[in-house]
Amino acid sequence: MKKQVKFIIDNTRYETEYNFDNLRLGNLVYVIFAQNEKPESFHPTLTKNSIPYCIQWIAPSEWAVWLVNKIEITSDLKEKSIKAYSKYLENETIENALSNMAKNVSLKNLFKTSEYLKNEITTVYTVTERLNLGESLTDPSIEKKLFTHLRPLRIYLYLTCFDRLGQPADWLDFGAWIKSNRTKHIEERQKAMLAIPVNLPHDQAAQRLHEFYSNIYGVKSSFYRFINEILPQKFRTKLLDSIKIEKSSLPPDIKQIPPGTDNEKLKFLFATRNKYTHKALYVPGLGESVLPEPAIKGWYSYSQEIHHDYWLNIFIWDWPNILKECVQVGLSVLIQKISQNSA
Repeated sequence: MKKQVKFIIDNTRYETEYNFDNLRLGNLVYVIFAQNEKPESFHPTLTKNSIPYCIQWIAPSEWAVWLVNKIEITSDLKEKSIKAYSKYLENETIENALSNMAKNVSLKNLFKTSEYLKNEITTVYTVTERLNLGESLTDPSIEKKLFTHLRPLRIYLYLTCFDRLGQPADWLDFGAWIKSNRTKHIEERQKAMLAIPVNLPHDQAAQRLHEFYSNIYGVKSSFYRFINEILPQKFRTKLLDSIKIEKSSLPPDIKQIPPGTDNEKLKFLFATRNKYTHKALYVPGLGESVLPEPAIKGWYSYSQEIHHDYWLNIFIWDWPNILKECVQVGLSVLIQKISQNSA
């Protein structure tokens, strides 16, 4: 049965008759465009010279039907991305990568929120917005209100970008991974199960299975993957060199112990992120408009920790600026890769 339908493409309405039975979210509509680039006709099946669009939404009250064939890139996202990454990439590379991300979709699933969440554009958007937020907090009027909360908040914002950028492209939570019918996830589960002894108690077997999942998709794995695999060597070295961990034995016999290793610095970075996230713990710190330049660019005593048989004195240098730079570089690597892969 045909009805009068208002198809909407790029915010412009085109009224025509269309078979009501074919109007379902996710169904494809094949559009033929005239020479003036305006839609000429709409078809439920593939037609010569037609371009497929997905039905993203339907308003039954007026039978308005929204059609899309890619993810929209807003001018705001494009401008913010160019501002954040132009130091490391040509503007053309950034624009080209964003365009390619927008087209890298499952057309029939474009009505689903999950299709947008798993696209690289969401990574670019969330990280860019977080960088923008971190920068906006440096406004003197905001610095004054946040006072000693400013530095730890900016540190936290940038560190959470580490695991966001280190996430596998097909990240999913443990429950979704267990239920997934994708060949890759089935093979991962089978590999995990083969490594679990058959006589192991169920609770321990479940723990082993979760550990296998976490090694691929967990926050810690993503955080470390960003630093060790995505961040270029030059900036990985710069990041780790911005941390100094001095060790001493406990009094009364105080002696210097070999300083913290790169692995201990990685643990410190991840612990700093998690303490703020899960325990609301932070080390107070003033903003750049309050502290003199030497206090920002020089070594800064960050914290002291007393353990069973030794104590630590942890220093940082040029934080949170180095963390911010690592996030910018890391996302630039992703953008560059996408631009090259589709060139």
